[in-house]
Amino acid sequence: MLKYITIIFILIGFISCDNDDLYIEESIFISDPEVSGLPIYSEMGYNTFGVRYERDFIIQDDKSYPLKIVAENNTTSFIFSGRNGYYEEFNFTLHIHDYKPADLEDLLNLNQTTIDLSSGSADIEIKENDISLDVEIISGEFEIVKARKLMVDEDEKGVILSGVFQFKVFIDGIPVAFSLGRYDTLIAYSNFFVLD
Repeated sequence: MLKYITIIFILIGFISCDNDDLYIEESIFISDPEVSGLPIYSEMGYNTFGVRYERDFIIQDDKSYPLKIVAENNTTSFIFSGRNGYYEEFNFTLHIHDYKPADLEDLLNLNQTTIDLSSGSADIEIKENDISLDVEIISGEFEIVKARKLMVDEDEKGVILSGVFQFKVFIDGIPVAFSLGRYDTLIAYSNFFVLD
């Protein structure tokens, strides 16, 4: 009975929303049944990101966008924001060189793109509690599995980017692994910046 009442309230919520409220702005965290602590891999625009960092997890928080994209000077930066298991802020930025989208539509060209992080075409920057760490890439890859438009009533609301990543780096001279990384985010006006 409780299940039916919940479904009714969800339907009432959708019916009472105007069209601008139908897309997801907050994170929907569904725990991965195989890797507790990380969100499931999805391609629905759940605004989630997570990665295993050594024996800890870093996941999105509800205070900031899990992913912001900043394009400037022929480099595009994917800025992931979250918290580790100790609730400390943790950000890592992937700088992709020789790529600068002019607008949201250009992000669709990234569909099914894999970036070899050891090729020199990208750099990684890591901040823990707003302290920049010295990072040197050993190996890894960043994959954009799916890039697609989010349409609501024939109105484009943004682009959903979903993918996976893993990499090994030296942080302050110590080898560290980031594994099982995944993200599923809506990129729109508030988290997409093209700077000249």
